[in-house]
Amino acid sequence: MRTRINLIALLFAAMIASIPANAARRAVRVASDGWGAIADFGPPECPGTYPLSGNAAATLPLDWGSYRFHGIGDTAYTYQTYCQPTALDEFSQASFEFAFPPEPGLRTLVGANTDNAATGLRYTWLTGDSVFDGPGFQWTLYWFPRGVTIVALYGLVDPNTDLPLVLDASTAIKQGTTTVWSAEGNSFDGEYFCFLDGEFAGLWNGELDDTGSACLEAAVLFNSSFE
Repeated sequence: MRTRINLIALLFAAMIASIPANAARRAVRVASDGWGAIADFGPPECPGTYPLSGNAAATLPLDWGSYRFHGIGDTAYTYQTYCQPTALDEFSQASFEFAFPPEPGLRTLVGANTDNAATGLRYTWLTGDSVFDGPGFQWTLYWFPRGVTIVALYGLVDPNTDLPLVLDASTAIKQGTTTVWSAEGNSFDGEYFCFLDGEFAGLWNGELDDTGSACLEAAVLFNSSFE
């Protein structure tokens, strides 16, 4: 794997200098080009979630494979819950055009995506009717060839002040009883979470020169097609 990551570093060397730093908490994403219809939590549209069914706490974590993703352990965030997949033949780097803060690294990895090689599914938890009515968060999974899944955690900022919420160990990724990552000490600064073949493989700071990150196994090569 190290050889492949080093190759990626060489291929992107010419463009790295023009891409700004982007490790920061990012606001909850709203509907935009490249994303499909919204669905309420619960399978089959929103795998890994459960409908409220009188038990709001059941919707707080997201289950994917052997992992459970926790946002904030407060049932206020179940006021509005939904998921949204990427749209076939529409999801591309243009889908990140108006994102703020921007995501130039992830945008580059998705590329033109003319062959639908990159797909995604985002899960949203809100405390109000919209992202502007109170804090919220999203776990978004992006799937690429090479068995790469990049997971992004959006939100966790106050929409009125843009100040980050104070986080603790309840914001975490767990595998069974093992915590593979947590925001203990309010340590989350917008890093992405990398998975190779369904197994946690570390963090990515969102920069294309972070060549030690397994997320860069998803690099777009040769005219926006995957190797």
